[in-house]
Amino acid sequence: LAAAQRAAHRPVGGYLFVDADLPVHRRPDDGHGHGHAHRGAVPVPADWPEAPCGYVGTGDVQDAAARQARLRGWPVTTRAGRTDQEIARALGELLPAL
Repeated sequence: LAAAQRAAHRPVGGYLFVDADLPVHRRPDDGHGHGHAHRGAVPVPADWPEAPCGYVGTGDVQDAAARQARLRGWPVTTRAGRTDQEIARALGELLPAL
């Protein structure tokens, strides 16, 4: 997503993850089982994130992604609810923090 925005000369204003796995830097696999790349893993540019990030979790349980986001210093909202209105409210509260 960021690469497409850069190619179009549009800056990224921020990244907001909702119940998502967070991107991680991985070394490329050398084809012999060495390295840390996983099938389907998207490489993360070295300068990522170049914009503020936040995380919204809608589940009842604190998940690993929310913990990782907190460790990165991102604003985090958990237990946002599962209805469209509850999620929209959580997004509206978190976006100004970015």
